[in-house]
Amino acid sequence: MTKNICVIWKIEYKIFPLPSYDEIIDGIKFSRDNELVEVIVSKKLSDYTGKNGYYSIPSPQNEYTQKIKDLILIKAIHNCIFEPIIVEPIGDGEIYNKEYLEELGVSIRTPVSSSINFGYHILEENNYFSEAKEYWRNGFHKSTKAHQGDILEISRWIVMAQEEKSVLKDFIILYLAFNNLYSLYSRRLKKVSDESPSNEIRTTIYYLLAKKQLDEVFKLNKNTFRALTCFDIKKSDDSENLSLTLKNVLDKNLDKKVVVYKAALCIHQIRNDLFHYGIGMSDAHRKANLGKTFLITLLPRLLRNFIEYN
Repeated sequence: MTKNICVIWKIEYKIFPLPSYDEIIDGIKFSRDNELVEVIVSKKLSDYTGKNGYYSIPSPQNEYTQKIKDLILIKAIHNCIFEPIIVEPIGDGEIYNKEYLEELGVSIRTPVSSSINFGYHILEENNYFSEAKEYWRNGFHKSTKAHQGDILEISRWIVMAQEEKSVLKDFIILYLAFNNLYSLYSRRLKKVSDESPSNEIRTTIYYLLAKKQLDEVFKLNKNTFRALTCFDIKKSDDSENLSLTLKNVLDKNLDKKVVVYKAALCIHQIRNDLFHYGIGMSDAHRKANLGKTFLITLLPRLLRNFIEYN
């Protein structure tokens, strides 16, 4: 009897920023200039547990909160932009065809649950969710297809960092995302024999950062590069003054990849010093802020190129 009967849910979510266009993606209806996102989802009644003629039917709001978050993440990756959004369910939703189900003799009970707020903040560009999803579906090549979950997880860490109030925590979370990405790329795809952080960072920047994205990162970080040269950032064993090395490559106008790589080594050392010395590290907040600026411009571009890597 219940095999072909469906339960149709209507759930609304408050989101920000507003969508750029009217779109329906996987049953999720985005409306331009409207902060409410509407979800119409159909579930088979046979998927729910029935007892004594009653069916306990919980709202799928949490499931679709996650779907909306992932869709926005995919768009963020597509745009190479990550910044603070809110995906907030309005109640538990309603069963759209409840009267019809009752006419069929189906008795429904919906468990009481509290609404949960999810912070997921992304700055949108003026393009379609459908374009981003198409890119996500077709952008991966054979070597990267198995790592869709890894890319989403790294993206979640980037967004998590944007929601942090503390610049130190923000920087550390971003660096963890960076660490995950350069290790994933250099070990799984490039299969490097030297797994030291410096070599993995070099491999990732030299081979994964395409010219267009390299130019963008360089342009966005000109002030960051010069600021890093003003510190006395040294390797943990004092074998090299990384700030001085970065200054030299800038003064000699060397290849942009060399500059970005040397800057990344400075950021890596800031991370090390912060872990070893904590807030006692000299100029901790200034250094962490520079690290945050560098990573938030570099990471999204590396992520996008990872997807297209062949």
